[in-house]
Amino acid sequence: MTIRGDVSFESGSDVLTDKVKSAIQTVEPYLMEMGSYPIEVDGHSDDIPIHTDRFPSNLHLSTGRALKTAEFLISLGVEPKRITVQGFADNKPVVPNTSKENRQKNRRIEIALITGESSKPMVTEEGQ
Repeated sequence: MTIRGDVSFESGSDVLTDKVKSAIQTVEPYLMEMGSYPIEVDGHSDDIPIHTDRFPSNLHLSTGRALKTAEFLISLGVEPKRITVQGFADNKPVVPNTSKENRQKNRRIEIALITGESSKPMVTEEGQ
């Protein structure tokens, strides 16, 4: 599940909007039903640099977004031990950061249910 754009976060903020809370509540029953699988929460930012006391970098901001999302999932009853939080800053944009609209799309949260099947490449002992 990807929550992006104006549904998710304002620029420079980790505050979950009512729209993002509603979207998470829609999938929460499915996450609870699949209670034996881990959940990965990935936070992302746009490419506008941030440097505040709270968020010294986009990495801190994106991780903060993932953490706030994880905390909301926990408040809904998801077991904390199932959740992994990651922040990717602006390193994995879904579209080029060339406009206000595109930057909104890149400010997002991705929630993945890890079922054991992965599209990520496997690394062998030889690094291949």
